[in-house]
Amino acid sequence: MIPSSQKILDHISAANYRPSKLKELARDMGVGQDDYRDFRHRVKEMAAEGTLMRGRQNRYMPAKEEGGIV
Repeated sequence: MIPSSQKILDHISAANYRPSKLKELARDMGVGQDDYRDFRHRVKEMAAEGTLMRGRQNRYMPAKEEGGIV
């Protein structure tokens, strides 16, 4: 099952989260191979909306952190 946008944001906003690549993020959130494609699409949509930010080496983080590429 694909996590909701809110669950993804909650996970990425956690104090112990460190910026991760899509596959690492999917693994951490328990996304299976069958759902990975839709998960990837959702995360990229969130980044396009400005909810998330893609930083150095394609690592995703909350949009409020500095040093990323928008």
